Amino acid sequence: MPVLEAVNLAGETVSTSVFAGKPAIYMFYRGNWCPLCVAQIKELVADYHRLADAGVEVVFVSPQPEKETQKLAAKFDVPFHFLTDVGGAAAQKLGIYS
Repeated sequence: MPVLEAVNLAGETVSTSVFAGKPAIYMFYRGNWCPLCVAQIKELVADYHRLADAGVEVVFVSPQPEKETQKLAAKFDVPFHFLTDVGGAAAQKLGIYS
């Protein structure tokens, strides 16, 4: 996987290189408005303890505004990584931007 950058909830740019060498699940989703996306996020949140016990990092990435990403993180209240893909740059680098 190429090194990608996105913005975390604190407004800091984060590189995916911080997860290198660790098991990780990356979920790129459209936004809070997408019921399918939110349903998939709920499934991963429901498995929080199992994933944490296995040492898996869960990274949610969306091009939606940071404020919306912060709302979603507060709604689920799990220590997963909620990142904003400003301008869809990370998704474009992966060839999954539409």
